Amino acid sequence: MSLRVGFKVSASGYHYLMLLEGEAQGAMLLREGAKKWDTCAGEALLRAIGGCTTDAVGRKYDYAHNLNGVLNLSGSASSVDANFHRAFTREIRRTLSPLGRYPYDVPDASIRPPLLPPAPRGGWKILTVDVGGCLLAPIEPVAKTYARLAMTRGFEGVTEKSAKTAIRAGFSAPPPASHPNVRYVGDGKSFWRPLVAGAMGVAPDEIEGNAKLEGVLDDLYAHYEDPRSWRVAHGAREAFRALRAHGVKVAVVSNWDTRLPKLLRDCGFDESSLDAVIVSAEVMADKPDRKIFAAALEAVGASLDRDASSAVHVGDSVVNDVEGAVGAGFGGALMFAPEMREGNVYDFTELADEIIESRLES
Repeated sequence: MSLRVGFKVSASGYHYLMLLEGEAQGAMLLREGAKKWDTCAGEALLRAIGGCTTDAVGRKYDYAHNLNGVLNLSGSASSVDANFHRAFTREIRRTLSPLGRYPYDVPDASIRPPLLPPAPRGGWKILTVDVGGCLLAPIEPVAKTYARLAMTRGFEGVTEKSAKTAIRAGFSAPPPASHPNVRYVGDGKSFWRPLVAGAMGVAPDEIEGNAKLEGVLDDLYAHYEDPRSWRVAHGAREAFRALRAHGVKVAVVSNWDTRLPKLLRDCGFDESSLDAVIVSAEVMADKPDRKIFAAALEAVGASLDRDASSAVHVGDSVVNDVEGAVGAGFGGALMFAPEMREGNVYDFTELADEIIESRLES
């Protein structure tokens, strides 16, 4: 039996083969092109190894729209790494500029809008980031953790559903009159103890001196202090280091207790990736209070009056993060959340690219 195996690829597919095999650093197509099976696969493989694919002038694609067979009306550019891609697409823009408006004059639904608001003159100089649901997310669903640890301590009748209800009730209750602007004080146990008691079915008058309750509270604290309990946002550590290498200050701003700095270090966010960690328990103000945003600027050597407009904040809450940041004079952007189907920022690598580009273009 005689077999003959052959294949053919599109022009764009050939570009990806050359890039993936190390035969080129960059490739471009200055005309419209359709996505085919080889193009989609090549693009996915390139992005998986840290490469970049955009339209000809560096605009990101909308992958919710940009499916197999869809035309990329504004060309394409691909590179093996982000730093080369920024320089590559910047040169393409400079070359195309005297020739007309292309591709900016082409309506192209495959192009995704920018992640961030328009950058100020000089570009973004400071990035602040939320933690829970943005930078870190629990690997095990919270209610499942509560129900599991309740069982090990002998609490009966605690289900994921009942735990979730109690947790929501605890977070909806206003802070006490002694500290009305902040949920957590110190290590946060004054907040978590009654919440955990509610989840375990312990009545308020049975909380004090309850060794069994203290045991499960300690178990929960140990669980959430363990970095193995958390999923770190893809590319965040590397993105923060890249930003700092380009002169951007990076700080965490979170409604959290005083244990957060150690947890972040244990998750790999050390002095090489973060300039400051600001927690509400130390500032005694929760987001969206502008006081916590002012504290973040002060921690990186800036001030609210002078530098707020050059700072941008990213988080998972419209009220606490976006509206809070805007109220303090920052730019604000929402981290995409699948359950809500909203948000601009999908990936910290692309976020860093956009911030760095804003500084290079200014």
